[in-house]
Parts: sequence; C-alpha cells; structure tokens
Amino acid sequence: MNLRRLAWLLPALVTASAPAFAQESRDELARRELLTQADAARTAGDHTRALDLANRAGQLRMTPSIRLMLAQEHDSLGHVLDALDHAGRCVRAVEADAALPNRDRILSGCRALVTSLQSRVGTVTVHVPDSAPPGVHVRVQGGEIAQPLWGIPCPVLPGSVLVEASGPGDINFRRQVMVDGGRNTEVTVTLAAAEAATPVRPAPVATTTPAHAVVPAAAVARPAIDVRAAPTVPPRRPGVAPWVVGGVGVLGLGISALFLGLRESAKTSRDALCGAQYCDPTAVGFQSTADSTNLGMWVSFGLGGAALAAGVIWLVAGRPHTETPTRTAWNFGAVPTPGGFTFGLGGNL
Repeated sequence: MNLRRLAWLLPALVTASAPAFAQESRDELARRELLTQADAARTAGDHTRALDLANRAGQLRMTPSIRLMLAQEHDSLGHVLDALDHAGRCVRAVEADAALPNRDRILSGCRALVTSLQSRVGTVTVHVPDSAPPGVHVRVQGGEIAQPLWGIPCPVLPGSVLVEASGPGDINFRRQVMVDGGRNTEVTVTLAAAEAATPVRPAPVATTTPAHAVVPAAAVARPAIDVRAAPTVPPRRPGVAPWVVGGVGVLGLGISALFLGLRESAKTSRDALCGAQYCDPTAVGFQSTADSTNLGMWVSFGLGGAALAAGVIWLVAGRPHTETPTRTAWNFGAVPTPGGFTFGLGGNL
C-alpha cells in the first residue's frame, strides 16, 4: 500500500520542483553567456565592458574565478584598491573551498595579484579609544570606515591621506598623514572632552564700622529679638512608591546586562569574520547589531541607575523622625564705655 502511494506521490514532487530547476538553469545559462562575452571583451582590450559583464555574472552567482576576473579587470583600468579588494576576497573564498575545481590555478593567480597590488598601495590603521561613545564616525579620504575595521589596516593610495572622526558633543578629529606604498601608518583618534565651566562666586564684601562712627541711641538699647521655632509636623511615611521606583531601576539594570551580552555576542561573530587585513561584508550586519544593542545597554543602564538611586534617596529621606519644638530667645545690645561702645549678644536655648 505504501509503495502505491509513493508511486503516485513521486510524479507530483517532480512536477512541483520543475519550475525551480528551470529557473536555476536559465540563470546559470545566462551567467555563462555573460562570462563568455566578458572574456571576449577582455581579449579585445575593452576592459570597461569586460568589467561590467563580469559584475553582472557575479550578481547571478559569485565564484572565486569571477573574483579573479574582476580583480584583473580593475587592475587593468587602474582601480588599484578595488582590484586588491576582489583579489583578497578571492584568496579567502578559495582557501575555504577545498573541493573547488581548478583550485590551485585560481589560488595562485589571486595570491600573485594580492602580492603585486600590496606593494602599490599603503595602509592606514585607525585606532579609536574604547571610551568612545556611541555614534562616533571615522572617515579615511572621505569614505566612512565601519567599526569592525577600526584597528585593522585600511588600504589607501600612497600620498597625503585625510583621517577624520566626528561624534556626539565636541568630538571633531582631523589629521592629514603621509602614506608610503607598501607601508602602514598608525593614527590614533583623540576624543576632545567638554569641560564644564565652574561658576565663579563673588568674594564676600566685609563691612566694618569705623571706630569714630557715631552709633545712634536706638542701637544702645535694642529690644530683644524673640525667635520661636514653629511646631514640627511629623512627616508622612513614604509608602510603597520608593520601592516601586527602586524595582524599576533594578529591572533597567537587568535589561542593560542583557543588552551587554547581546553586544558581546555580536562582536564575537563580527571578529570571526574579519581576517588580518580584510573583513567579510556580512560583518557589517553584526556590527549594526552591536551598535544598536550598545545603545540599548547604555540607555537602560542610565535609566535603571537613575531610578534605583531615586528610589533609595526617596526611601531614606522619607523615613519618619521626631523633633522637639524649641524656643530660642536672643538679645543684642550695646553699652557705652569711656573708649566707645561694647557690643554683646546673649540668649537662651
């Protein structure tokens, strides 16, 4: 009975999968035709057309051999940095595929091109302090460098290279460096911290009465000043409100710890995709995840810490206490003497 059902089911499966196979076959035929035309254009010396056709073939399905062709055509057109990028990607792709047809030929061609191109370009390694806040952007020759490439040599053409960094607050870094072919130049970004101005308080002005000044008679027998303390009203208990605020703060700190774990996981995945000099394009996705979780971590940490501190202060300040009403009487007077006046202050607590 099962064999009969299988006999009926097999043709249906084949029929359902036929359009997918047909589409894949059409794409593969188109890719091969594009590569044939690209090879003919290269033979004819039309490297611009050969590069365009090879790019279109790679959009259908990228292979190490297409990477090698793209690197060679960029090199022929003088696009040194693009050629080095494709050659480096070619080497990594071939090294990861042990069963690739013509593996040795493609690998040797890509490695030879990398060696040749590296001697014609320089590199700049931009170091950004770990204390940099979220939102810092680094640019080399006007092109932004993704965070996974911070601290990794970035290929540039030899000569004067502009390194810039900007970010929140007053972060505005700009430095022009000279880069030699085949050599690396280190640049460390300095983050300018805004310093809050300390308000200057005016110095107190001392007032004195000259010895020869005439004191009015009213000041000799000044009436007593009676200062009575107002009755103390017992404060109300804070209730559960500070506990709720403190609990929200603890929850915020827990969410911050969760974001921290997600950020470190994304960074680990990013670093696994970055080699000595190059990063796989998919590393940018992990970097985006790390940036968003890093922002969430700091926001939840700040809100949670503020809520927790507010709850503790509220709880401590709201504790009930008693005070004994006091009555204070102060007396101030002046008594004339042969040499002038004698001033006195007295009272009871």
